[in-house]
Amino acid sequence: MPLAVKVDFDNLYYRNVDGDTWSRAKAGGDFHQLNTGNPRGNFIFGPLELDVNAKVAYWTWRDGGGGSNQGLFRANADGSGWTAIEKSADTYWYGPRVDDNYIFYMHAGALYRRLK
Repeated sequence: MPLAVKVDFDNLYYRNVDGDTWSRAKAGGDFHQLNTGNPRGNFIFGPLELDVNAKVAYWTWRDGGGGSNQGLFRANADGSGWTAIEKSADTYWYGPRVDDNYIFYMHAGALYRRLK
């Protein structure tokens, strides 16, 4: 079940109740799982946030398992290019919001602006 949905000119993006991030072309076709590098867990902390810009999806991962897999991530709409932008062991990650130049997000009570 989708909990967060975003669209760009060509694609639909969503996050489901498991925290997974997916994309699909508006014209149809296969779904692409974008969070292939994130661990699967039994519990994902909400809110499940997502933003997109220039056919790239950005999301935060905060699972109940802790460890150094929490953080801010990105992937291309076709499922390639999964990258951890920033990671840490705490689960205080919120956002992101993205424009043509920057990624804005909250981590551990601080607002960050990072070049894309």
